[in-house]
Parts: sequence; structure tokens; C-alpha cells
Amino acid sequence: MQPLTDADVDRIRTEFPALRRWTYFATNGLGVLPLRTVAALHERAEELGRNAIVATLIQHPALVEETRALAARFLGCDADEVAFSRNTSEGVLWVASSLRLRPGDEVLVLQGEYPATVLPWLARADMGIVTRFLRARDRRLTPEMVAEAWSPRTRLLAVSFVQFNSGFRADLAGLARVIHARGGLLLCDAIQGLGALRLDVRACGVDFLTAGTQKWLLGLQGLGIFFCRRELLSDLELTHIGTGSLLRDQDPEDPGAPYELDVAPAARCFEEGTRNYLGLVALRQSLRLLEEIGIDRIEARIGDLTDYLVHEAERRGCRIESPRGEREWSGIVLFAPPANGPSAAELVAAMHKQRININAREGCIHMGVHFYNTREEIDRVLSCVCGEYDAPSA
Repeated sequence: MQPLTDADVDRIRTEFPALRRWTYFATNGLGVLPLRTVAALHERAEELGRNAIVATLIQHPALVEETRALAARFLGCDADEVAFSRNTSEGVLWVASSLRLRPGDEVLVLQGEYPATVLPWLARADMGIVTRFLRARDRRLTPEMVAEAWSPRTRLLAVSFVQFNSGFRADLAGLARVIHARGGLLLCDAIQGLGALRLDVRACGVDFLTAGTQKWLLGLQGLGIFFCRRELLSDLELTHIGTGSLLRDQDPEDPGAPYELDVAPAARCFEEGTRNYLGLVALRQSLRLLEEIGIDRIEARIGDLTDYLVHEAERRGCRIESPRGEREWSGIVLFAPPANGPSAAELVAAMHKQRININAREGCIHMGVHFYNTREEIDRVLSCVCGEYDAPSA
């Protein structure tokens, strides 16, 4: 694997005009659209304006299946194990509503998880489903902790690949080994890692995965990728079925014909009806770009940049809150500014005036570092945080 050089990054950055206007460290909130993605969206919108249903009938079927195949290759699975949702939350809801859980069955979640990963299980309390919370240790969740917490009634662990707040990356393969040895299932919310870090669902043993496309995947809001391991499909009880769920998704010819309920034997059985075609246009282009660069090169670049950020931040008196052990780190770095200086909220407000897109969380600076960022941009942030740069007053 050839690492991304500065020249490579300079060339890639021409795909992102926003980076000429902003120092951008908010990919953990919303990714930047590449030029090729914007161009494809314009082209499709214009085609719809010119030809309407003609464009829809001709182009949409191929678009869906091409994008499904790209997403499957990116995840390391087969296309029939991939469905398109509206967002990360919907994927969790699909699993929560389809698993044949019984009163007294337990689902494990981490206290502090993003609510989308937790709320669907809490909502099943009136059906007797028990949501049990695990407490992180040093901001970590380990396979050993899950093994300790697992009980004879535990059925599933719902966990983020990367924690939205601390940036901790879970050992999915280790978690899966523990869970599968006990007959359980692993649901992964991958939105904060997919597109930044390699995630092979087969190698990791993930049973279900869900991720919106608008962050590290550089796509649009309103679309998500969902993976369901093929062997599990027949065990699920589908509660939301529409024409998109059927083996034959087509208009009936005869008004007197009986309604069919032949559900597709594939993950697309969750796709109830009309899909987000503009979102799929965007995802197809952005996945092509990520594949062109190479996910291993992207991950290595993010590792180098965040290592530099951590080293320089600590050198200047900042306290790193994000776990940074081998295979624990991600593109999200949470760190406290130097003591006795301005608060993180004050620093972020000042940086926004300098066109630095960044956030504060838990009294800390909260940075999302993607492959298109540079060391010079990191230096600019740290100069502001550590008092080496005087931002103008309001």
C-alpha cells in the first residue's frame, strides 16, 4: 500500500471547494460533498426536469443496483445483504422491530451511546424487552466487559463502531467472538467510522450494520446503508412491508388480481417503497471516490494526522480524552484546552469567526479529522486553542 503523499492530498482537495473557504474539522457532523458528487446531482436533477418519468423508468433501476453493489464491496459482503434506509436510526428500528424477542429478553447497550442506538430498545419495554446499560471504563467497551455482563437472557449487543463523543473504536471482531459463543447477535452503528476506517463485516463477524451516508462517506442526509447477514433473514419477522419489499416490485396489471406477499429473500425486503434516488446518486459517486483513493490509505492518513494532532496538543498543554491505543483510535479526537485559559465553547466561537469549522463537547474541543485535512490546518486550530493566535473580537 502506497501512503497518501502531500501531492496526492493536494490533488484530492481540488474535489472539495469548501476546503478553500473553511478549515474543516466537522466531518463527524456532516461531510463535505466532492465536486463529482455535486455534478452528478445537478445532472440527475436536470434530467428529471427535462424528462421526468422517462428518466426515472430508465435510470433508477440501474442506479439502485450499481450503488448496492458498490456498498456491498465497501462492506465486504454480498449485494443481497445490503438495503438502503433513510438514516442510521431506521436500520436500528428495522432490527428492533423484526427480531423475534420474547418478554424478559435483554439487549445490551453502552451508557452514553448516541440515542439512535438505544431508543428503539427502550421503546420495546412495554413488550417485556429489557435494555441493560453497560458503563464504559476509561471511555472503553471491551469484549471482556461484554462477557462479564452477558446473561442467559441476553440476546444482542447494540454498539457503535466509533463512539460519537470520544472517538473510541470498538473491537468488533472481539465483541462478535464473545457474543456468538453465547448464541447472541451484534448490531453495529457504523456512521462515525464507515468511510474513514476499514470495516469488513465478514471479518468482524457483524450481524447487522447501519450507517447514514452524510458523514465520513461524503454523501447526503436522508440515506443510509443497512447490512443484514444473509443467514438471519429467514429468522426475522418483517413488520413493515411495501411494494419495495416484494420479490416482484411492479404495478399490478389486473385490478382484480390478488395481492402478493412474496417478500424478497434479500436485505432489500426492508425497502418498503420509493427510494431516495438523489441520495443514491450522491452515494454512488462518493463511494467511487473513496474506492479510488483506497480505504486503507484513507485510514492510514487519518492515523498519521490524528497522531500528529495528539502529540502537538499534549505538547502545548492540552489533555487528550480520546482513547488512542492500537486499533482504538479514529478520526474523532476529543481534547481539553490548556487549564486557566478560555473555555472550549469560547475557543470554538472564536474559531468560527476565523472560518474554522469545529465543535465543542463536554468542555473539550471535538474534532473530526478526515483524509482531506492537513497538518497545517491542525496547527492553525492548535494556535487558536493554545493562545498563539489572537482571534478578533466580535
